[in-house]
Amino acid sequence: PQALPTEVASEHAELAAEHASMCTRSSKIAASVAQASKAGGRGGSSVLLSAAGLILDCAEKAATHARRAGTAAASAPSAVMPTLHGLCASDLSPREEKAVRKLMSVVLSAAAAGEASLEAVNELEMSTGKNVRESLALMRAHASTPVASVAGPLAAQMLAQVGKAAVRCAEAAMAAAMALADLQHRIDKVFDSHGKEGQPRRRHAHKGKGKKGKGKGAGAKDGGSDASGDEEDGAGDGPKGAKAKAEAEAKAEAEAKAKAGAPAADGAGGDDAEPAPKTPDERRLLENRQLLIKLNQQVVQSQVKVKRLIGASPGLILAVSEAQKEALFNLLAEAIADAESRLARKWYEAGCGARLDVDVWVSAVHEHTSFVSLGARADKVAVPYALSSRLLREAAMVDTELLVRMVRKELSDKVGLLAPDPRAPGDESKLKELTSSFDETLARLRQLASVGAD
Repeated sequence: PQALPTEVASEHAELAAEHASMCTRSSKIAASVAQASKAGGRGGSSVLLSAAGLILDCAEKAATHARRAGTAAASAPSAVMPTLHGLCASDLSPREEKAVRKLMSVVLSAAAAGEASLEAVNELEMSTGKNVRESLALMRAHASTPVASVAGPLAAQMLAQVGKAAVRCAEAAMAAAMALADLQHRIDKVFDSHGKEGQPRRRHAHKGKGKKGKGKGAGAKDGGSDASGDEEDGAGDGPKGAKAKAEAEAKAEAEAKAKAGAPAADGAGGDDAEPAPKTPDERRLLENRQLLIKLNQQVVQSQVKVKRLIGASPGLILAVSEAQKEALFNLLAEAIADAESRLARKWYEAGCGARLDVDVWVSAVHEHTSFVSLGARADKVAVPYALSSRLLREAAMVDTELLVRMVRKELSDKVGLLAPDPRAPGDESKLKELTSSFDETLARLRQLASVGAD
């Protein structure tokens, strides 16, 4: 069967958990502010409203990610069951048939976990519905009146329920992602064993039918089945012959690689600071690394040539429709919003930047916005590993100016806005370097589409 989206489901489940955690912490802050306002404090309405906006935003994002994780698990039967039914109709041994039947139950369990995640999403969306928004609207309208002291605790209680629902939603999403990963592991295990045991058994049985004389003779001599006669008959067609042949080929290949890698390692030892590889595994890793670097350079050069060709003749490729452009930039906007929310969470947890160290902030910015800088380095990396970096490159080829405006407005400007005040002597220079790095990245983004035109 086709591979299940286990990594995608796990990523969305983790994001749902992060947003749910932030939602819970903000709801606790809202509860303490509402309690202080009820006791006669002033100025808590604006803080409560700000916390409420953050809670609802995080709850919405948690629901979105949990829905995607749940949908991935709930759709497992449609991707796996047809193949399993086909296997049940084929010639299986009792052991293989039992494994396939058990796998079917695991598929249904993963689908049930996905449905539970979707139900938790519906519960979370209901908790952020009409009643909460009406209470917040009432509090906003009467922020400077005694009504706020009554509406504040009511809104705080509802926001606490939103936080609990977000946690349940994230837990259900994690359970769905884990069930999907367990299902993929069992699928790999069943089909690996089926390929190693079931396929050779049926192949030799088929050969036994074609060689009736030999098959029956060997079977009568040994007192066994036709398959056993076929396994012992022939030049290397049986499992023992195939195994010996495979071992011999593997040994010869390892010796050839060792001989080919030894001179290269010895020759490189005088120039490179890295120690020469000593084992065949180390030599193989070094060869793979060198091959990847070479392939990356070749692909980068080929990409430049293709861009130049397209720049000279744009009619060689199909035009991008408005729907395709909108879908692309929506996906990219989600990645940028996720990075911005992580940085906002860092700033919020540090007392709205009051306890935030400049070194910690710069490190966090580099960590969460690395997909932008990596996507902009088309001259160094042919195909970035991160999906968000690949989306960034595609968006640069479609509408460079729109992409630059998005990155500047949603990341560069907000990073500068949330940056902590410099305290140590070198903090100001570090913040300036961070700003200049964003400027360089924006300049590279503009060059992505114009490389082919140079």
